[in-house]
Amino acid sequence: MNDVWGEAMVEAFRDMMKRLALFLPKLLALLSFILLGIVIGLAVKAVLQRLLKAVRLDVLSEQWGLQAAMAKAGFKQPLSQVVGRIAFWTVFVLFVFMGVDALDLPATAGLMGQILGFLPSIVAAGLLLLVGVLLGNFFAEATLIATVNAQIQEARLIASLVRWGIFLFTAAMVLTHLGIA
Repeated sequence: MNDVWGEAMVEAFRDMMKRLALFLPKLLALLSFILLGIVIGLAVKAVLQRLLKAVRLDVLSEQWGLQAAMAKAGFKQPLSQVVGRIAFWTVFVLFVFMGVDALDLPATAGLMGQILGFLPSIVAAGLLLLVGVLLGNFFAEATLIATVNAQIQEARLIASLVRWGIFLFTAAMVLTHLGIA
């Protein structure tokens, strides 16, 4: 009886050690992908920010009024830094998903393919959101100017209603485009 129990314990221990030995390289691959994602993400961010500053994107966004619209939306940093951060996080998240895919877990099978297939929709939704915010702010300012010139007392209320109406319409478009709504 003791021999059967001892053999069962030894066999279970061997099986666990074998699974651990097979899992450790995959875990190291995940950690390598995360580290590589940080390094490559920071490099892409630095190169992109320098390139955007070289083409004077910050000056152009200030001239076009894009910087003021971004400030109203909550972005206090120059456009080149915002684009650099977005690029870093995009690269980092892609590398994290590659690392998770390297684990070969049944729950994550094909995760990278699904995410890459969904990526164009996310980019398009982001552009829709950006255009919607810019249009909402533009039309709110235009409405405010027109209603003040017409001497309407509730000018700010009407401008806010226009802004939030466009924001809500934009949010509905973005959610529809992503297939959520």
